[in-house]
Amino acid sequence: MKRLIPLLVASTVVTSCAAALVPESSDPKVKLAQAVELAKQQRPIPAERLIREAMELSKERNDTKGLAEAKIYYGILLYSQPYRAYERYWSKNGTYDPTYGTAISYIENARTLYRDIDDPEGQRYAAFQLVYPYLMSGDTKAACAMIEESARQDEEAHKRFPNRTAIIQIPGYKTWAEWTAAARKDAKCD
Repeated sequence: MKRLIPLLVASTVVTSCAAALVPESSDPKVKLAQAVELAKQQRPIPAERLIREAMELSKERNDTKGLAEAKIYYGILLYSQPYRAYERYWSKNGTYDPTYGTAISYIENARTLYRDIDDPEGQRYAAFQLVYPYLMSGDTKAACAMIEESARQDEEAHKRFPNRTAIIQIPGYKTWAEWTAAARKDAKCD
């Protein structure tokens, strides 16, 4: 019994530390940031839970922009490799989509929300995030349309917010125009 107590204490400490890696928050933005970190760590199951919680909190608060952002992250998760790697888990729960349809649906819905609140930067980002799942689903025409849409929304954002620069986090590209030109070529858009 004396040896068992230290083991129980040690296991409690380890369990507590694991839980401490994802502190509880009622802020949807914090939940999304935590979800992104978990996804980067190849932990899509807790990431998915946090994204769903962020969507619910954003709905409760009537935060359309926050809801759109959460839906984009959820779509990204659904087309990510970590999600695909846990196919068995998602299938068991009845939520696995072997196509890219559910991911596309969430991101398209986010795009609509951004359009409803007249946010060209959000629309640009949503269109950008739709390119990959459309290409992976074999719909080159839709992917090319999203490349063009992201370029149009980038122009609109520059007109409305001339002092802002789109932050592009794709290695090798400094501007949105550089990315769209390369994306058109890679996707074989005419």
